[in-house]
Amino acid sequence: MKKDMMKMPTLLQAVERVVELSRDSKLSDEFMKEASLEVGFLAESFGITERQAVLFCVCMEKGPHRVGFDDLANFLDVNNIRILSYASDIDALVHRRLLRYRDVNDEDQFDVPSTNKYK
Repeated sequence: MKKDMMKMPTLLQAVERVVELSRDSKLSDEFMKEASLEVGFLAESFGITERQAVLFCVCMEKGPHRVGFDDLANFLDVNNIRILSYASDIDALVHRRLLRYRDVNDEDQFDVPSTNKYK
């Protein structure tokens, strides 16, 4: 059992690996399979879906401030129409307080909240 624990990444290691693998991935099935250990670990740790875990990782890479749908589309190499289909996933991440909208009246940009502001 101790050997299995050594294989489990830390949260930051998992985020880093997902970021590395997701660049230009188009969120393909091949990417999801290759990153399944890390994505599953993050999804379970944060209580979110696997796709939300990937989007959160990309937001951390592109942020932490002023991340927009176009940033996600460019990073993942998907068109703007497809990235808009993930708006409900972004809403879910905001609801879980992993992201926040920059302006309550404009949900086109979001931030990764800094833990310093909540101390």
